[in-house]
Amino acid sequence: MVWSRETPELIAEFANVNHENITTPAPRSNSQAYYIQLAYRLAMLEKRWKPYYRFEYIHIPLSDTLFQTQGVQNLQGSIAGLRYDISTFAAFKFEYRNQRRAPNAPRINSAFAQTSFTF
Repeated sequence: MVWSRETPELIAEFANVNHENITTPAPRSNSQAYYIQLAYRLAMLEKRWKPYYRFEYIHIPLSDTLFQTQGVQNLQGSIAGLRYDISTFAAFKFEYRNQRRAPNAPRINSAFAQTSFTF
C-alpha cells in the first residue's frame, strides 16, 4: 500500500515466505515480515526535507530450518530518519535505528548515513 502525496506519505508492505525442505521430512514453515512508514515533506526550505518514521517486524518460527541455521530470529525495530533532497536526482538520508533480534535480547541502537542517486 502506498499513499505518496508526501504531505503525508504512508507506505506499508507485508510478505510471507514459505519454506519446505523436499529432501527431508522437516515441517513446512511460514515467516512473515512487514513494515509501515509515515513521512511528511516539510513546506519550508523549498520542500527539500522529509522526516520519517518506520516500524519493522520479521517473525521467523523455530520450525524454519533455513533461517534458523543462520542464527536469525525475530527482528523488531524502529527507524527515525531525515531525508534531504540535494536535487531532483540525488538525496542524503540520516537514520537512527533501535532494533531487537529476540524477545529477551538487548536493544541495539545505531546511526546510518546514506546517499542515493537516480537518473
